[in-house]
Amino acid sequence: MLKKLVFLIVAVLSFTYLIGLTAGDIAILGVHTDTQKSMIFVALADIPANTQISFTDNGWNATAQTWRPNEGTIVWSHTELVSKGTCITLSINTSPYSATLGTVTTNSSFNLSTSGDQILAYEGTTAPTSNDASIWLYGISTSNWVWGNSSTTSDLPTALANAAVAFTGTTTDIDNGYFANGSEPQTSVSVSGTKEELLNLFTNNANYYFNNNAITFPAYTITVGSEPVISVSGTINSFSTIVGTPSPAQSYSLIGQNLTANIIVTSPTGFEISTDGSSYSSNLSLLPTYNGSIYVRLTGATIGTFSGNITHTSTGAAQVDLPVTGTVLETQPPVLHITGTLTKFTMEQGTPSESQSYTLYGEYLTQNISIVPPAGYQLSTDNTNWSNALSLAPTFNGAVYVRLNGTNITSYNGNIVHT
Repeated sequence: MLKKLVFLIVAVLSFTYLIGLTAGDIAILGVHTDTQKSMIFVALADIPANTQISFTDNGWNATAQTWRPNEGTIVWSHTELVSKGTCITLSINTSPYSATLGTVTTNSSFNLSTSGDQILAYEGTTAPTSNDASIWLYGISTSNWVWGNSSTTSDLPTALANAAVAFTGTTTDIDNGYFANGSEPQTSVSVSGTKEELLNLFTNNANYYFNNNAITFPAYTITVGSEPVISVSGTINSFSTIVGTPSPAQSYSLIGQNLTANIIVTSPTGFEISTDGSSYSSNLSLLPTYNGSIYVRLTGATIGTFSGNITHTSTGAAQVDLPVTGTVLETQPPVLHITGTLTKFTMEQGTPSESQSYTLYGEYLTQNISIVPPAGYQLSTDNTNWSNALSLAPTFNGAVYVRLNGTNITSYNGNIVHT
């Protein structure tokens, strides 16, 4: 077997990403389409300073993935970070429009209709052009979500399937409404939960108070808890072993954050996992606050190729998968390891050159190592006794010396072959 050494230079580049908002990072809690038109929204995630959020009453055609034009769009922003849980009311009745926090542009074409209307929110000032665009944020409609090619109707883009509310299930609209955590009018509303839990409340119209007459938004106290997160980091290379012998273990890091239930870690067929590198099983149940290493190895129980995902789950958290692959062989293939560099040899006719050396050892060998140099070269294991070829024991681990000892005045080139 020939052994070739390849050295790779890897350049590691660091990048800084600015992560934008996603669907459900805000929720519109109420709209008032009668005189003294207004709306109120809440931040369900921290909104970075100078983020621009557009609100439009243009209708969206989900089939054609186009906008119905000729209505209006207003843009809200704030020069400082807005913490999650902050509620902001926009007064959009007369120029100039105003906000209880930050600023909002004025656009008289943004005019919520008492005959039915909707508000679609997205990040930035360039409107999305597809149902699944990542900049969609939230939607609210005073009737149902259905395209009617009119100024009072709109489809709901698919990106907002879990981040929108409709006051009714028909084309009949209700002028005014707000989240009341029930159907009765309130002067104050206090709710808490994770973003997902709060969205489940805000997108259910059974939790809204509606009235075709003027209403006043309640004072909101909204506490947004941290999302449960499972974090996995580390690199797992392909495993290899012989049947009947577990492979050497590899490890990665696992952290649970804001979890309310144990982390269940399950290995795919052919693999087993451990928290201490000693006691292995096919699954683990770890405390929600677990922060440590997970060891993985190929069991070696059966010959074959194995692959799959180590799964990590916990109630309320997104599942995290870590792929693993490995091969169980009947015997390990022999491997030769060669290290060192040989530079150009020079000699005078009749006098061997100075010797150079490299190191050699093998793994899983069952026969001697045969080494044959090109013509004109000689080999040695002690730098004293030289020959035109070597046959070394499978357990050899040491230096191999090389010298040029050609008989003719010429160039001698070639490869030292190891088998």
